[in-house]
Amino acid sequence: KALVGATITGVRYTTDAEQKMMGWDNKGAVLVLKKKGKPDPYYIFPQMDDEGNDAGALAYGCFNPKVKVKEDLFPVI
Repeated sequence: KALVGATITGVRYTTDAEQKMMGWDNKGAVLVLKKKGKPDPYYIFPQMDDEGNDAGALAYGCFNPKVKVKEDLFPVI
């Protein structure tokens, strides 16, 4: 439900700062989202390898740290 109606407004790779903060060796794709009625941009990005070995979780949140989201991870099930 958290993503229903959201619009993708940009696609980019993680920044050097984001990569360092997460302790990652690689940069992954980040989808930037706009939610109707919400002024702040949101994000969603995968957290698994790029070889297609298995399903991966999706991290989700708002770029504004003051905005808390109900679901911050769409886990593998």
